[in-house]
Amino acid sequence: MGGLSPALLFLMQALLLIAGPFLLWRLGGGRHIAPMVVVQILFGVALGPSLLGRLVPDLWGVLFAPAALAPLSGLALMAVVFFAFLTGLHLDPAEFRRRGGAFATVALSSMLVPTLLGGALGWWLAGAFPAMTGKHATPGLFAAGFGICVGVTALPVLGAILREMDLLGDRVGRLALGYAAVNDALLWLLITAVLA
Repeated sequence: MGGLSPALLFLMQALLLIAGPFLLWRLGGGRHIAPMVVVQILFGVALGPSLLGRLVPDLWGVLFAPAALAPLSGLALMAVVFFAFLTGLHLDPAEFRRRGGAFATVALSSMLVPTLLGGALGWWLAGAFPAMTGKHATPGLFAAGFGICVGVTALPVLGAILREMDLLGDRVGRLALGYAAVNDALLWLLITAVLA
């Protein structure tokens, strides 16, 4: 398998990542259990080094070597940006402005509460398991990064779930997207600050 052409390798990766979760969801009965995006996430985790990489390391090394993932990574980034843009088309800023303080309160608390709780857990983890912080991070930086990871809302994932449940056109779906958009924007600013 080491002599695969880059085009064939890309085709195999794309088929595995696109067709695999869909077949599992559609034919394997997954659609009665979870939304498609959840199956895609779990399928992606299963294809990672913790499962497929342990069970079949040679195959995993060929399919998902860093150099082999470069073309797929660019395409995946483009797809996420495009999907987030399409999801954003369902947002109506006028609807959020009408709600004023209530919208701001819910949007901020949906970010602050899990981020602060995650930061507290990260601080405890850094004290209890110092090796987790790595060589270059302080306990405070580790706690901040951990809190941000807990508090972030994956806007494309939420958009996919709302679309699949046919809630994008409903008020509840639009509000959820609005809260998640504010959450995402603020947390990206926090990530930038932590990385800086």
